Order: sequence, then structure tokens, then C-alpha cells
Amino acid sequence: MTRTHVTAALAVTAAVGMMSADAAFAAGEKNLGKVHFATSCNPAAQKLFDQAMKYQHSFWYRTSRQAFEDTLKADPGCAIAYWGIGLSLLNNPFTFPPAKNLPEGLAALEKGKAVGAKSERERDLINALAVLYTDHDKVDHRTRVAAYLKAMDEVAQRHPGDDEVQLYYALALNVAASPTTARWLPCSAARCRNTSCNSSPLLYSWRWPCQRTSTCSRSEGVR
Repeated sequence: MTRTHVTAALAVTAAVGMMSADAAFAAGEKNLGKVHFATSCNPAAQKLFDQAMKYQHSFWYRTSRQAFEDTLKADPGCAIAYWGIGLSLLNNPFTFPPAKNLPEGLAALEKGKAVGAKSERERDLINALAVLYTDHDKVDHRTRVAAYLKAMDEVAQRHPGDDEVQLYYALALNVAASPTTARWLPCSAARCRNTSCNSSPLLYSWRWPCQRTSTCSRSEGVR
């Protein structure tokens, strides 16, 4: 086989590999379901934001970040997209975020504040997540997580009928739970806020079972 033939064969193989990867991505995305997280952004940005949130809740963090950045291209005034970037830079919230991501996440949230969200709900979410990033170079992670939980508790109280807010409060409860007493479930925490765990057809990627009976208080969490 000549060098030309080898080069051509390699090119074909690479092209087929790319097509296979694209097909696999498309197939995987199809299985993620649908997400709608209402924002004050323009319709084009809203569509991209929903897609970004779908990736975020499916643990596709790099993909979600790109989608949040695409959202900002569609609407530079979509401040809540900076909140999304901050979420994506945390990676899995149940682990320590990469140290290199912390200044970048804080910068994104500061940009979101500077742009100015058009709704109180969006401003509240941006400000709450900023607490998790603030003083990352001075304050340990667990202390910042506890401060974030307190901030999200306040946001949840201000928006009692907002399922998205309640679910993020539930997630904050799980993240802040002690490793030795981590028995909280997002659905159960949401139920303590009078939020139906079945209000969303997909409930994002949370497929954990809802506790049918649970007692909780704001100080005790969900048991």
C-alpha cells in the first residue's frame, strides 16, 4: 500500500470515528429527556439555557458550560447564564471542586452580578452561589458549603412555590450533610418545602426514590 493510500485510509478511519462519536452523543442526548428552567432571557437564549441545564443535571459539565456560554452569545444580558457557568465549574457538587476552577467560577458570578439579572429569583440564585465561591483562597470548602446552604435556605423561603429553587435547596442539603449522617434525599427535602417531587416529568437526573413518609425541620434536615 502506498503512502497516499495509507493517508487516505487513515482519513477515512478518522472520519468514521468522528461520525460514530457524533452519533453516540446524539443518542445519549436523546435519552436525557427535557428540561425547562424559566429565565428572563430572550427566546433563543432560553432554548440554549434549557439545553445547558439538561446537560448540567446529567453530569455533562464541560458540555453544559459550553451551552451556557452559547446562551450568553444569544443574549449577553442573560445574567443567569453566569450562574450556570458557576454550577458547571463545580463539577460534581458532592466532591471538592477543582482548585483551578474556583477563581474562574467566582469571576463568572461577579460578571452575572454586574450584568444584572432581570428577576429577583435569578439575582437570588446568583448571589447564593457566589457565597460558595467567595474567599475560596481563605476559607475551607466545608465552611463555604455551610454558608451556601444558609443562603439557599433563605432563597427557598423567598420562593416557596418555585420547584427549581426548592430542588436546588434540596441539593444544597445533600451536599452539606455530614458524611456520617448523609441520609437526605432531594425529593424528600423538596417535599418538606411543599414541593411535589413529581412536579417535573424528569426531575432532571435525580432518579432517587422519594420517601413516602418523612419528618423534617429546617434545623434537622430530612430523615
